[in-house]
Amino acid sequence: MPISSIADLIRTHGAECGGQPALTADGRTVTFAQLDARSNQVAQALAGEGIGAGDRVAYLDANAAQYYELLFGGAKLGAVNVAVSWRLAPVEIAAIIADAQASVLIVGAAFAATVETVEAELPGVKKIIVVGGSTGHEIRPEVGHEVRHQDYDEWVAAAPALDPGLRAKPDDVRIQLYTSGTTGLPKGVMLTEHNLLSLLRMAGETLDLGSGSVNLVAMPLFHISGSGYSLSGFHAGCHTVLLREAHPDAILRAVAEHGVTNLFAVPAVLRTMLGVPGIAELDLSSLRTIAYGASPISLDVLVRAIETFRCDFVQVYGLSETAGTVTMLTPEDHRRALDAAGTGVGGTAEPGAVGAGGTAEAAGTAAPPGSAGAAGRLRSAGRAVPGARVRIVPPHTGAEAAPGEVGEIWIHSPQNTPGYWNNPRETAALLEDGWVRTGDVGYLDEDGYLFIHDRVKDMIITGAENVYPAEVENVLMSHPDIADVAVIGVPSERWGETVKAVVVAEAGRTPTTADVVSFARARLAAYKCPTSIDLVDALPRNAAGKVLKRELRNPYWSGRARSVS
Repeated sequence: MPISSIADLIRTHGAECGGQPALTADGRTVTFAQLDARSNQVAQALAGEGIGAGDRVAYLDANAAQYYELLFGGAKLGAVNVAVSWRLAPVEIAAIIADAQASVLIVGAAFAATVETVEAELPGVKKIIVVGGSTGHEIRPEVGHEVRHQDYDEWVAAAPALDPGLRAKPDDVRIQLYTSGTTGLPKGVMLTEHNLLSLLRMAGETLDLGSGSVNLVAMPLFHISGSGYSLSGFHAGCHTVLLREAHPDAILRAVAEHGVTNLFAVPAVLRTMLGVPGIAELDLSSLRTIAYGASPISLDVLVRAIETFRCDFVQVYGLSETAGTVTMLTPEDHRRALDAAGTGVGGTAEPGAVGAGGTAEAAGTAAPPGSAGAAGRLRSAGRAVPGARVRIVPPHTGAEAAPGEVGEIWIHSPQNTPGYWNNPRETAALLEDGWVRTGDVGYLDEDGYLFIHDRVKDMIITGAENVYPAEVENVLMSHPDIADVAVIGVPSERWGETVKAVVVAEAGRTPTTADVVSFARARLAAYKCPTSIDLVDALPRNAAGKVLKRELRNPYWSGRARSVS
């Protein structure tokens, strides 16, 4: 049976390999047939609430099996799944649910009290269904309008396990993901059946996923790195092992316990995994492929990870608006680059930031075509995946850049979103003749490898010079006293803004401003170097592991206007 929709995904596997394990979560494993039947019940329960094609259903919880029951069940009705970040403030959560116009909200017991505090702001929500029973907080039965509350298992158990039988169309919206808000108010990214199936088919070809794979999912399901990656495994018929959160020790234990073959982790999580006590005693030999992305990774961390896990590594670049991965640095790319770098692991070069978000070439200028070489391509985000095209458009020209010329990264792909929910102005700014304007800055080398500098809005203009923070971060990450770093622009009466490094020190180290500035000046043009540093315990990051630079900038720019905002 061909898989032509998200609903068909679970229907097909339920029929053809129904006895095989589909999902392990919270210590319980269900087969594909059981998940198919359970999603039928959820579909009927949603239909009983008046949910139909195109209606939004909100989900607020950490990673749990109920997410998939709701996604697949909703898909069988044509409903749109809206997973909301539980990490947001209550008022932000309410704003997203209201924007989505969801009339049904499924909420985990741990977040029932959060919903209680903002229930008055949700007049459109007619039914709140709590997963896991009471938390000791009584949700009020009425807040200015009638709202009924019910236990999730009771709600599902009352419905028959009958498939509604709706057949989806390629342009039907299936998932609505809200952007993290790193650049402003969250926007609802609509992803269609065609977008998602294009991703899943591509991932099946490139991520070494098959019916014998055990795929670990620890990234949050309200983010494309969680939902998109996990659906890739379901599409391939994998056994998915789901963790509530991405705790490094839990990830390692799950690999050893379940024989995990594949996983995705952001570099910050990978780095922490390497420091988990007792890692050497764990049997991690089942691992075949680790995918990583969303932020730069240092060469030191990458080499240690390869030495520790002894499996293939794949770097991916994408965004919610492209349904995830659109470029990839393959295992073979890694092997060639590490050999060329003399690392001895198929990978001793000076360690620096590599991967999505960093490059050693001078930002804002043309990099000599091919100058990166095999070793330098560890700093790249790889090449376009099958079906995708990447172009670089310099500011204000609209023309395609030459190899090595820096500009905004545009993506053309069947995975591209049709736009933002109820937001035509932002949609118009995002889409250009079928291309997604990513807001990221970078260049392509002569072989089509993508090198990413930064977000357009993170660029620092000091005097008349443009500084791309990722280039500075790339250099500072090779400082022996620096464990993590983010570079921002802060106000300057003379230059408009100057460069500040926000630094997380290695344990037991205390880098000084003079030391950091001196280190940078030996490696960068003077105008790119930090003029000050802040020492912090940790950098604020979103669910995808990206640094929230707006939070770092805000204390310095309150009441002021930035030239890049």
